[in-house]
Amino acid sequence: MRRPSCWPLALTPVFDAAAAPVIATCQNNPAATQPTLALAQTLWDRPGEILALADGSHPLWRYGLLSAALEPLGWDAPLTVAPLIARQLLLTPAGLPADVSLWSWGEAPLPSLSASGQVMAQRLRLAPTCLRIVPIQAAAGTLAQPTIQAMTRVSQRPVLALSDWAVTGDEALKSLLTLAWLRGTDLYLPGRSVKTGGGDDQSQGYPALQALAGAADDGVLAPGAMAPH
Repeated sequence: MRRPSCWPLALTPVFDAAAAPVIATCQNNPAATQPTLALAQTLWDRPGEILALADGSHPLWRYGLLSAALEPLGWDAPLTVAPLIARQLLLTPAGLPADVSLWSWGEAPLPSLSASGQVMAQRLRLAPTCLRIVPIQAAAGTLAQPTIQAMTRVSQRPVLALSDWAVTGDEALKSLLTLAWLRGTDLYLPGRSVKTGGGDDQSQGYPALQALAGAADDGVLAPGAMAPH
């Protein structure tokens, strides 16, 4: 039995601007140039099957392959695919954003891992079944990258590393998670801090990540792994 999917429909305007007037015509609305669940139901030969896609826990939403321009999800909310995800799915090979680097073990000498680092790297070697958040602390006075690369040599999982200077909002962070999952890599997020009123540094972290971690406990997130420093 075919499974209904509005994902290809949502992806179409990303790579073909000429699709916009066609989508508007199908919806009998010149301003409605983005596909919607209502349009998907109109086009699908078994409209009742589209009802499953109206549930925000559907895998297309959970895994970040689809996003809605409006919350809560409604039948007329424009459906979109994040440009970062569209590029990964449509282009071969797909490049990385300027603020993301690929770290792997390579041939260069790498530092030795502590006993706990070895254990953690071995755990990361196992295929993830849910979101995993692993705090990483490099030795004092050292850079995080060599330590992360030493872990990748054991885990055999390359790491996408977000640059220290990158500005990452909630939606961008979710796209990075999905990108790491699609590429079969882990994701490294550098530590973030802000100045308090007294001039001291206070950890800012990633609020969206904390929310996703809470949801992960309920088993509703895509596989993937992240290692914030």
